[in-house]
Amino acid sequence: MKPASIIVLIIAALLVICGVILCLVGNSAAKKEGMDLFPQIKDGMPYIKQEFSADKTSKIELSVSNATINITGGEITSYVEFINYNPNLYDLDVSSQTISFNEAENLKSLFNIWENGFGFKGYRNLLNLRTMNTSGEKTINIHLGDSSLLSSLSVKGKNVVISINNAQIKKEIKINADEAIVTADNFTAGSGIYLYSPVFNGRFDSVACGLLKVDSDSAKFVSTSSDIRQTDFSTDSGSVDIENASRSGEADFDITTRSGTINVDGEIIEGYSYSVISKAEDKQFSYKIKTGSANVNYTNVVEEEPEETNTADTESVGG
Repeated sequence: MKPASIIVLIIAALLVICGVILCLVGNSAAKKEGMDLFPQIKDGMPYIKQEFSADKTSKIELSVSNATINITGGEITSYVEFINYNPNLYDLDVSSQTISFNEAENLKSLFNIWENGFGFKGYRNLLNLRTMNTSGEKTINIHLGDSSLLSSLSVKGKNVVISINNAQIKKEIKINADEAIVTADNFTAGSGIYLYSPVFNGRFDSVACGLLKVDSDSAKFVSTSSDIRQTDFSTDSGSVDIENASRSGEADFDITTRSGTINVDGEIIEGYSYSVISKAEDKQFSYKIKTGSANVNYTNVVEEEPEETNTADTESVGG
């Protein structure tokens, strides 16, 4: 064998060894950060589990097309599951404070081309070009531990279905989607819930937040037993039904509609506007609702104080 051939073989062997070492180091670093280098296969679908720590991660950002997103609190540990996403068509970035997931529309979306440069994200995705069946429902499950307090959650997409149960977010949740279905039960968002969607269908039960801001063209919304201090709701068509469960019925109202009806505590308001400025010192709520043809129904459920029983005045029987 010629000396040149021997040298080429030695270089090739060294490159293979370096490649193996690099893969081992990358795999070890991924495990240390609690992330999978390649997606697992669970129930026949690609599956990624990303753990995060309450004292490190403060924000989750999701950019998806068609997805079901489930947010559940009260878990033992905090982690996110990405189910049935083509490993070649998303970018998962985990930094010290943020988990960012971006779904690409096609393989070309993994490449960024600028006037004076070229960028590529996700080389490992091209190393895993196995054919996977991802035609079913795409799901993201966010599990929040008891000690986890995310500062914010951001969701952008085309069509999203979001379910929130027994969860708490320290500051805010923002949803910006072409079409959104949002249900929340026993959910707290410190500063606010912001939702921008041309088509919105939502139901809130026992939801507490400082501000609920909704901007929609067609919305069907129901809120019951909730503690939402400030409501800013705008929709053209649909319906808005709010039941405010509180001891205080004092609130500011600025409700206007172009052709819909306004119902406050069972009374149909004449005309197309209802405005009240409360002078009460214990005023806690304000409602600014603007609609086109959508009907607005507001009910204040005042919890009555239980009557005290004076046992001293009760005559004994047979005494």
